[in-house]
Amino acid sequence: MSQAPTNGLYSGYHNRPKAAVANPLTQTTPGSDGGEYLRRYWHPIALSSEVGALPKAIRILSEDLVLFREHGGKLGLLHRQCIHRGASLEFGIPQERGIMCCYHGWVFDTTGAVLSVGAEPETSRIPANFGQGAYPVREAHGMIFAYMGPPESMPEFPIYDTFLHPIGNDLVPLKLTIPCNWLQIVENACDPIHNAYLHAIVSGEQFSAAFKVQPALDFVETPLGFLSMATRHVKDKVYIRASDIILPNVAQFAAGSNDASTECFNISCGLTRWVVPIDDRNSLYIGYGHYNERTEQFRRAPAEELAWTGWALSARPPTVRTRNARWNPAITTRWSRRDRSPIIRQNISAPPTAASSCSAACSAARSKQCEPAKSRPSRGSARMGRCAPIITNSS
Repeated sequence: MSQAPTNGLYSGYHNRPKAAVANPLTQTTPGSDGGEYLRRYWHPIALSSEVGALPKAIRILSEDLVLFREHGGKLGLLHRQCIHRGASLEFGIPQERGIMCCYHGWVFDTTGAVLSVGAEPETSRIPANFGQGAYPVREAHGMIFAYMGPPESMPEFPIYDTFLHPIGNDLVPLKLTIPCNWLQIVENACDPIHNAYLHAIVSGEQFSAAFKVQPALDFVETPLGFLSMATRHVKDKVYIRASDIILPNVAQFAAGSNDASTECFNISCGLTRWVVPIDDRNSLYIGYGHYNERTEQFRRAPAEELAWTGWALSARPPTVRTRNARWNPAITTRWSRRDRSPIIRQNISAPPTAASSCSAACSAARSKQCEPAKSRPSRGSARMGRCAPIITNSS
């Protein structure tokens, strides 16, 4: 029986999708290819405001963990199940030093060392021979980072120059939960074409009208990854927007509200984000919005009112609608003005899609970051085949 062409009329029978094969990089369990790769880097795992007097259960890289603060504020990240009888340390009691299991009173410090074994005799050899699994954590700019790889391979803690540029830059932490593997989200950020369709042509102007113009693309290798560059011819202007892709899972984006109406030049960042796997099918979209003299001039809302949105589940129905509700009416949020961290809620009746999640994440980062160009001649654009003013917007 001859094989029918797969591009003919009504070819559904002969053109059925093949069964999906998991990409090794999307597998995040310990020992898997992707899991071991990602465990060689520091990753943000929570907002500082999420961890107070009570421990917080989290899942990162397919591991169940508990995050807690000692009475003095020092952070610890341990395997969630106590090594004694498997009770969850989510219900543990933070101490002056370490955390005490609620079941039999064993106490572990932030390194995983056993400090006390409850009713066991003082001569017990358990503290010398056993320990609770633990990972190092760091707190910076309102966010908590963890390293979950081999201690002997721990890299330096990442500090980016964009955090301090320009002078007075204020970092506002944000966090979303997206039902999608980490690699798909990273790939989406490298793709300038979806900005034109999903964020301009199809869904209305989520950024500026300039995004409707189909761009010419460039991908320029850098020491840490590459630049994803989109060049548009908007009326008599050439609009260049570059996103900084830092492997494996970091990206820095310029603002999307530049309408390409005036000549300007700006090297600055509007959003720095990590995509951190929760497991093979869910991820954290977590990072910082940048607030400074360049972004505040054009930003549509102050930091306290900006609706960072997310797909974090809540048993309670939402009460406040976000600014991007016309695209994702199920998403709501409110802000804690005291610590400027987002408190996320969601109407769980509407299941998210990869496209709607991307739309929600990107709409949260809208701002103009373009400063007027000083007196200088217009530059030519060989790609566009004519001389035109240059408008750049890059991270």
